[in-house]
Amino acid sequence: SSPGWRALTKPAALAVYERDGRRVVLDQILWDVSLGKEKNRCKRIGTTLLTNLGARREEDLDLGIRTLAFVDLKTQVNRGYVDEEKGDGQGGWTDEGPKLDMRFFPVNLVGTDRNGLGCPKDTFPEFSTMGGCEFKLINPETNDGKSCLVIDAESKHPVSIPVDQTAEALWFLHAADIGRNVSSAPDVAKVSAKYTDGTTADLTLRNRKHLVDWRGDLSPTLGEIAWRGYCIQHDPTVVCTYRWENPHPEKTICHLKITGIQGLYILIGLTLEK
Repeated sequence: SSPGWRALTKPAALAVYERDGRRVVLDQILWDVSLGKEKNRCKRIGTTLLTNLGARREEDLDLGIRTLAFVDLKTQVNRGYVDEEKGDGQGGWTDEGPKLDMRFFPVNLVGTDRNGLGCPKDTFPEFSTMGGCEFKLINPETNDGKSCLVIDAESKHPVSIPVDQTAEALWFLHAADIGRNVSSAPDVAKVSAKYTDGTTADLTLRNRKHLVDWRGDLSPTLGEIAWRGYCIQHDPTVVCTYRWENPHPEKTICHLKITGIQGLYILIGLTLEK
């Protein structure tokens, strides 16, 4: 554990060093050996590295995904990644102020590092591959400062997201605010898919199972930590992915209804696997 270096994987085959807004990534993965042993994991890591460096591929890599469709969340999102004033009821993120927000997700959005030193703002990636799936992210600068959907369980108001498509599976890019490193598994939110024939299918998103608290370093048993970073006050911060296999892939999903159960549920991206 050298000063200034931060591990991106466990064990630390990938590590990053950041200073004055510049970043060095150290790659110690033995790709020629690892690709034969863990092909899918290597593809996920490689694709994520290249995509977040700004590379765009002409053809999708074979990740076991046939066709992707991105659900447009622009009219549903209600908060941004950056929160300048704690507890003002305006957001963004979890409304805990500038030391506890996601101003460094998915890239540096503010032009300063975590020590307050000036550095260049990174180009916002419209598309990013995380946790085995590609997602279309919302740039808050082009959407009135809003980029994520935060559902507070205390509000008791479900949010409806139009889909109007069929899907083999649904990929969620999400996080929870339910307590750092909570070891129990409380329900965070309920997702209800309503089909055009009037039937429904339900999914209960549970802490430690489908996602984890954004300030923790615990891994969900069914989901995956898709991005690991930091905020000014805390390191690490995480975002998860979860793939929900649609029980009725032959039916058209009219919309999804998401209801908070405990804490905050935060949806960043939603992708359909066709």
